[in-house]
Amino acid sequence: MIEEYKKALAEEKAAKKKVAQLKAKILEENKPNGQFGTFHFGDFDIVIAKKVEWDQDMLAVKACNYNFVKMKYGISETLYKELPDEIKREFEAARAVKQGTVSIKIKEN
Repeated sequence: MIEEYKKALAEEKAAKKKVAQLKAKILEENKPNGQFGTFHFGDFDIVIAKKVEWDQDMLAVKACNYNFVKMKYGISETLYKELPDEIKREFEAARAVKQGTVSIKIKEN
């Protein structure tokens, strides 16, 4: 079964490369007239999503003056592991551990 998995991964990699090449060619031949949004071209659309990222340090400074700034708190796992047990207990209720993405990595021979 692992050989079949390896073959499927190789096919997936080749397909993704082909899709990326085709997408680049389509964009070259059909240039959207904007940075982001939906652009219509006959029987297909080109959709360019808008992704917004905020500078966390700058927002932290502004948050003192404005109540609409959302804050996101966290503790790095490296630091958490090094904390004394009595401090860890204080944070247990605020800490959730969930399963992340599952992947299978093939060892190289």
